[in-house]
Amino acid sequence: MTIKKYKNELIRQAHDWLIMAVYEAAKIEHVPFTFPETAEIYKNEYVVANKYKHSSYGIDVIVNLKRAYKASLDLANLKNYQFDYKDLLYIHRIIGEGIVYNNGNFRNLQVTIKNSTYKPPFPTFPDVWKERINSILTQSWNIDDVLGLYADTMKQQYFNDGNKRTALVFANTLLLSKELGFINIPDTQTAKLLVTLVEFYENKISKQKFVSFIKDKYIIHSFEPTYHKNGLKVNKPETFKEHLKSKK
Repeated sequence: MTIKKYKNELIRQAHDWLIMAVYEAAKIEHVPFTFPETAEIYKNEYVVANKYKHSSYGIDVIVNLKRAYKASLDLANLKNYQFDYKDLLYIHRIIGEGIVYNNGNFRNLQVTIKNSTYKPPFPTFPDVWKERINSILTQSWNIDDVLGLYADTMKQQYFNDGNKRTALVFANTLLLSKELGFINIPDTQTAKLLVTLVEFYENKISKQKFVSFIKDKYIIHSFEPTYHKNGLKVNKPETFKEHLKSKK
């Protein structure tokens, strides 16, 4: 049996936390499943599809989040890896598989924000987004830089859908890779997060205040062992090596 080697302790712990991470990310999208239901879907995927047929979309969200987080941890565990905008697109491709139009590519449609007057800019110049993302990732970035990118991904709405999920998973990829922490938003805090996010969208609070809000309330530096028993062994997705080759 091969024992997986981890670049740092936080990545090792995160492997055991994946079900909770998927559950909390799905709750941000109002997926109706409880934690035990999410754990069952996580472990059995489409075997339980008939049982939860009232929300096939919710099943897809959970399954895609599971696969995205597995890919995320594989990326985070690479040594001396240079992240760039293609990694963000890679995570979105998995997040949006089968449920988001044009997944894995920058937005090409005008979108609106539910419960907000904010209108994201029309994506006329995607190269500007690429340069903006790479300008952060090619430097010696810190936690504020990562949370700034997290905020930008959601406010700019880089994708046709799935922006909050993609922003969260990718930000956690970066944070874990340098052992800087993990964005952990309990389901009891989802409503507060969404209200604050709308305030940020509508310029009622600054980007820096939003970043400080996330950093002060939702960054953890270790994982509670309560949920470790729910962890599953992580296997690399088939597309992982293909993704690495595409960056060369």
